[in-house]
Amino acid sequence: MSQDLLSVLKTALDLYQSQYTATDRLWGYFSAVSLAVVAYTISSEKVTRIFPEALAVIAAYLVFCLGNFRALQAAQVQLLQLADLVRERGKAAGINVDSFEPFPVEELRQYYIAVVAAICIATLLLAWYRGKRVAPPKL
Repeated sequence: MSQDLLSVLKTALDLYQSQYTATDRLWGYFSAVSLAVVAYTISSEKVTRIFPEALAVIAAYLVFCLGNFRALQAAQVQLLQLADLVRERGKAAGINVDSFEPFPVEELRQYYIAVVAAICIATLLLAWYRGKRVAPPKL
């Protein structure tokens, strides 16, 4: 096995790891903002009692999600390309690196949309439910 082949494989692995870390950070931002929206929605009577406030929270969340998903999608495409490079270079060096198989972009999209939809729907349902329970003011 050539030292050059191993060096090229190591470089490909380093690139993959770097991209994986960058992609993971984008997931971290998504998780943090999603958890913040959920916590704020559950803990704030105002957001879930007044429907326009709930809509404002959802709108802000969706704007964040659009930008975050575009970045995450681009990062995942790059991660897939680097995984192909690692597998190709690993095969050339005689090393089995078939386990480098990131999720396809379509699966990522489906999961992301499902999580965002669940949070938005839960926020609206909680606003509706709490709005029903509020007693009318006494005169």
